[in-house]
Amino acid sequence: MRGDYPSKERLENDICETISFVKDQGFTGVILLGSSLGNVTALEGSTRCTEYFSGLILLGIGRTIETGAFPTMSTGEKLKTIGKMIFAYRRPVMEYKRDGIIGKDDPLFNFKYFPRFLNILSAQRFMDKYRFPERMDFPVLVGIGEADEIFSIETARAFFDEVPSETKEFLIIPGAKHAETHALCSPSLIDWLKKNFE
Repeated sequence: MRGDYPSKERLENDICETISFVKDQGFTGVILLGSSLGNVTALEGSTRCTEYFSGLILLGIGRTIETGAFPTMSTGEKLKTIGKMIFAYRRPVMEYKRDGIIGKDDPLFNFKYFPRFLNILSAQRFMDKYRFPERMDFPVLVGIGEADEIFSIETARAFFDEVPSETKEFLIIPGAKHAETHALCSPSLIDWLKKNFE
């Protein structure tokens, strides 16, 4: 079901099984791409299924979220959230809210989550604890929108500096906000793909 996952273990297994399936179809250069919250699953895949893919792209990522990126919750909203965590754990009752958010009318976007899903996939908790493996023997691209509302260019670059790959590149996408898909058509990103995988 969209916006939910039964367990962290099932999520991790699904990532590796999906990458393995794509590889088994005869594709030799599988590249794992994460954007925003998808970076959590991309990083999980990059540490658990390295034998199945050839490169990693992380867009809209950093160690810490910008102060004020999300509206501060009132006491009433906090109590409501606690109630949802207790009484509606398996229903899509948590809404993603942020100023200037795009894609609200796009059926491919999802803005309602199950509390169970957000508990399993807590981005800030994951980023606080995540440590890179000793080596990443594949090309890595870390990209950030010039106008990203969630992460600053500085925190994205600090994260990039931690990447243990000899073939890594940092990309600032001109004019892009946090969740704008035109980042995927950036000429710099296309050039990176050609340079590393053609």
